[in-house]
Amino acid sequence: MKINNIIKTVIILTAIITATWVTTIFMRPVEIIAAHRNRTSSYLIVKNFPLLSSGKIKWWKENAQLLKENYNIPQPNESGIFTVIIYDYGDGYQELKPDPDAFFPSDDLDYLICFEDMPVKANCIRKDSSIISIGRSRYGTMYYRVDGAGFHQKPGGQLIRDY
Repeated sequence: MKINNIIKTVIILTAIITATWVTTIFMRPVEIIAAHRNRTSSYLIVKNFPLLSSGKIKWWKENAQLLKENYNIPQPNESGIFTVIIYDYGDGYQELKPDPDAFFPSDDLDYLICFEDMPVKANCIRKDSSIISIGRSRYGTMYYRVDGAGFHQKPGGQLIRDY
């Protein structure tokens, strides 16, 4: 009887700890580290981005006006076209040099995207830390590329997954 009570207590404590951890992960606010722009694209570097694809797209929609007001992102061209790529801050900015994590030694620098608006050596972020890409066509259709899937949404229409 005593062993059953111990097992029940351990299961309950494990469930409480797990629920607390999951709640903490899903409820943490997104932190915008930096915003960068070049001629055709805008880039956001963030921490604590939502984990699920639906949450990532929802975050963009809910924060698009705030991003425009505070960071002037996106910056559409004269036809209304824009691209925004959001990267996870991860291990932070790094210098432009060959990938120390590559299996084979290489001089390849393509794994990084560097931002010329930063006057420091550590001004690059890993391309593979891309979380979501958002774009708009000249006709107002929004495009999302997230977690290996594509979605589009015509003005006033519903979000449709591309196959």
